[in-house]
Amino acid sequence: MSEEEQVKTVFGESMLTTILISILGGVVAGGVGTLLITKNKEEPVEETAPPVVVVEDPVASGQQDVIKQVTSPDLVSVSCSKDHIDTHGDLLCREMFCRLQQRGIDAQTTGAECEEISNIANTIQILKACSVKVVTNEENKTVNVFDEECSELFRVRK
Repeated sequence: MSEEEQVKTVFGESMLTTILISILGGVVAGGVGTLLITKNKEEPVEETAPPVVVVEDPVASGQQDVIKQVTSPDLVSVSCSKDHIDTHGDLLCREMFCRLQQRGIDAQTTGAECEEISNIANTIQILKACSVKVVTNEENKTVNVFDEECSELFRVRK
């Protein structure tokens, strides 16, 4: 064999065989190592969710009953009746209905809105209470006179 042929054999076929054996050995060694590592690992234990605890709250159910009673439309049946409105006006009905809507889980109005209705009703009552009927000498006519001292008393007390 010539020198050239020896070089080809050393670097040609035998080198190719060596590289293939090395790659195959690396793949086998890597696969075995991975298998051993994953086999030795313990599988995590699946945790079960704790059982759901249902707590009964007698106070909450009692509050629900009270809310139902406080928001019952029966509360305004008298003040919103036609007879009552014809006799006394609709301000009490408006205020009661506003307060009814202010209560409960899904309240639709604020306290300020109800206070405005109440303030108007109170002002009308103050005007009525402080108006004095006076009979004049001329043809016996009756005239309403507003008493400022009465108004001041209500303003101080209010």
